[in-house]
This record gives sequence, structure tokens and C-alpha cells, in this order.
Amino acid sequence: MGRRGKVLVMDDEEVIRELAEAVLLHAGFDVDTASCGQEAIDLTRQSFADKSPHDIAILDLVLQEGIDGEATLAKLHEINPALKAVACSGKRESDVMRTPREFGFSGSLPKPYRSGDLVAIVSDLADQTATAE
Repeated sequence: MGRRGKVLVMDDEEVIRELAEAVLLHAGFDVDTASCGQEAIDLTRQSFADKSPHDIAILDLVLQEGIDGEATLAKLHEINPALKAVACSGKRESDVMRTPREFGFSGSLPKPYRSGDLVAIVSDLADQTATAE
């Protein structure tokens, strides 16, 4: 099985980043992780410059420090307009989680999520990206 796509996981909780990375690596994805918006922006800029851009980003909407997931996505789309993103939050009733497409996201993943749900949404977006190419 070849590379399925490149995913960026941004979350300020280390255990969530590590678990998401392990699950996605096992599912055949390349994975970068970021603990904050600025780190996600820097990784996206570098991967785009290296001609190995992220296909999908999983962005925690609420971070303890720095810019939130929604503002991070705006910056990521400036670098890579084709990036598909998933809003991730424990605040299920937020507008972004209820209607993610209205905010530039391709979908939402409520926390806490199961590994199968993470793989399913990322795989679905990866399949859409592969079909569009």
C-alpha cells in the first residue's frame, strides 16, 4: 500500500497529537503534528515549499495559547488553498462544529473521538482529493 496522503494534526494536548499520529500512521498516512497555530503555519509553509504539501489538516478549534483553529485555517489556506481541513473540538454546539463548510472546513470531528472516526473522515477526504486530481 502506497502513501495515502499527508496529514497535519494540530492540538495543544500532547496525548491527542500522539494518539492521532499513531492511528493515522497505522492507516497509511504521512503525519506532521503541531501544538499551536504558529507551528501549524510554519509546518504548512515548509511542506508547501518542499513540494510535499499537506492534503488534510485536523485542527483543534480551541487552544490554550496563540491563534485558534479557525484563524489558523485562514492562514493555512493562504499558503495552500487546496488544503482540506477538519474542525475538531469538544464544544459540539459551536457554529463551526455544526456547519463547518460555512467556515472553510471540509468537516468536523467532535472530541472525544474514536480512532475509527478519525481514520474514516481523513480517508474520505483523501479519497476526494485523489479523485479530484
